[in-house]
Amino acid sequence: METDDLNAAFEMLLEQMAEAAEHVKLRGAEALRQGALERAREALEILASLQKLVEELERLWRRCQALLPEGPERPVPGPEPGVRTPERAFRRPILEALKELGGRGSVDDVLRRVEANVSGKLTEFDRKLLRTGEIRWRNTAMWCRKHLVIEGLLSSDSPRGIWELSPEGWEELRRLASLG
Repeated sequence: METDDLNAAFEMLLEQMAEAAEHVKLRGAEALRQGALERAREALEILASLQKLVEELERLWRRCQALLPEGPERPVPGPEPGVRTPERAFRRPILEALKELGGRGSVDDVLRRVEANVSGKLTEFDRKLLRTGEIRWRNTAMWCRKHLVIEGLLSSDSPRGIWELSPEGWEELRRLASLG
């Protein structure tokens, strides 16, 4: 299995976990509105368990990435019908969007610029809505943002709804610029 295939598998699994968590949140909120405190408490317990599973999966994903050789940065392939654009396709566009915004921007401002940058790479599948109502490519870009934070390229302590380059992120942009 190629590294890209493995990454896609982890991304899809994490995406499904996020959808499941959203479903549980909705069930819990409805139970709370109905005054069914026991059902609401059960939903919270399930959410906590799902979050632990997601954290374990993310650790496992990072361990797998550390074990597998990283080849030279390859261009992202063009769109294939029914196939999701890989998370790595959003990495550089997110960093460059933040650079254009002076190093910091709202989620919507960043994602508008990212969309303009990657629109030719997005597939029909990417443009579909998830059950949560979110557009799939935006969800993938947000996962990419999370991994950029984990790598230290984006600030982890930015205010909610704001994405911000860290000093390491600026350095990565300089490195990417030198590659062309």
